[in-house]
Amino acid sequence: MNTRLALLFAGGLSCLYASTVHAQAVSAGVMSVEDAPRHFIRTVTGDWETPIRRDDGTETTYTYVPPTKIEPEITVSIARDPTQATFIYQYELVNGPSAQQQLAKLDISYLNAAFVKALPPGWVNESTPADGRVILRGSLDGALPSGVGPGESLGGLVIEAPILPGIGKVESQGNTLGAVEIPRGLSNTQYHELVEITEKSEVEVPTMLPSIHIGLGEPELTLAVLLARIGGDYVSGFLDYQHPHAAALEQAFRGIYGIGDELGNPRLQEALSWVLEISQLPVENRWHQQMSAGLEVCVRAVLDGVVPDHRPYRPGELGER
Repeated sequence: MNTRLALLFAGGLSCLYASTVHAQAVSAGVMSVEDAPRHFIRTVTGDWETPIRRDDGTETTYTYVPPTKIEPEITVSIARDPTQATFIYQYELVNGPSAQQQLAKLDISYLNAAFVKALPPGWVNESTPADGRVILRGSLDGALPSGVGPGESLGGLVIEAPILPGIGKVESQGNTLGAVEIPRGLSNTQYHELVEITEKSEVEVPTMLPSIHIGLGEPELTLAVLLARIGGDYVSGFLDYQHPHAAALEQAFRGIYGIGDELGNPRLQEALSWVLEISQLPVENRWHQQMSAGLEVCVRAVLDGVVPDHRPYRPGELGER
């Protein structure tokens, strides 16, 4: 099952929830009676503008700047700790040249045994144990978070986990102000349009994440079940992202299911070797390369007998997030 890597920030939400906004909007003076129809119009720069009427009867223009004017890419290299089934994920954050904002906020869903080992220079980990996710932002530049500028890249983010890589998503935002302010003078139509516009306040970025459990705290996990987890994640991911070797991978995993749990079984060894060969086939697309590399890490861990790993899960062994 693919992981979805979500991004909300305490004290800095860029998205609006209708229940919250309704109370804010009423107190801020949303008009209950329509005059001439007024609507939000998207500008050539990607902002949203609408005319509003002040309390004194004069008009002004309200502009909403979405935090999605970025062109994010997240690449990763994955290494295995030589002494145990722990995997080190080293990420690079990229913001494409067409971006109009800095890439400044990330929300990475994670599983309990993962923790942030290192951060990019100046970045802050805003996660708490109850979040269920890793929440990161760039250092503040006045009221705004700074981050990765257009056409730039930044390394330094390292996550460690006794969890195999799977295909997931991170939610990202640009360096805009936090919560959306509901201006006075909005009509009901304008208010509902603003709610709809602000519902999309993140840009999803596909990347490889620690998402496939290998057996820690699961003494009943068998090799067959682990292989089913790996196959389910990568076959569906290859198909979803139109990886050129998706059909071959699907066929290869069909040959694995039902063989059994004995790694020494020649049939299983042959089937796993085929999957390994597929993971090493050349591909041109950089995201497809990342997916293939993640699959190779998984298969090598199985062939080396490193996983399944039935150690008791002890968070203290990994350190603090």
